Order: sequence, then C-alpha cells, then structure tokens
Amino acid sequence: MQLIAFDRSQTPPVIKTAGKYIQMQRDEGGQIKFKDMTCQHRGGPLTHGTEDTESVICPWHGKKTRKCRINYLDIAFVENANTVWVGLQDFERLIYNV
Repeated sequence: MQLIAFDRSQTPPVIKTAGKYIQMQRDEGGQIKFKDMTCQHRGGPLTHGTEDTESVICPWHGKKTRKCRINYLDIAFVENANTVWVGLQDFERLIYNV
C-alpha cells in the first residue's frame, strides 16, 4: 500500500490508480467519500466528462453513465490538520484542475 497526501484546503485531486479514476468529495455532513469515476464501458475518466441532472457523459466515447450507478469505494484515509492521507494499492498519479 502506498500513502498519498494532499492539501485538504485545495480542490481535491482525482486519484488515478491502475484501472480506476477516484474522486474524493465531502457529503452534506462533511465526511470524506471516494467515488469510482471510471467508465464501465471503456475505463475512461468520468471525472473529465460532462454532467447533466441524471448522468455523466464519458469524454472518451460519449456513453452516458447514470449517477445512481456510480459506486463509492471503501478507502483508508486520515485527516490531520490541512492534510488528507490516503492509502492505495496501484497508485499512479494525482490529477489536478479537472
């Protein structure tokens, strides 16, 4: 497992692992959640797609994925001061400015 750290005061990056695009977000109660934003059709980054009220459109091929089909992932993390530490297998990179 690899530990990745990023500043929680900035817009959260997209976390790229082997085969997944993961988006961190906070729910209404302020709790951190991780969403699997990988297109089920071709593995594209739904994080880079266009959203409408019910779906996200994959930027690679235009296929719509209904938002209700996007899964949350159980990922180990720790918040300490202004840093979020995330433990991941197969980490590749952080993607900013999505």
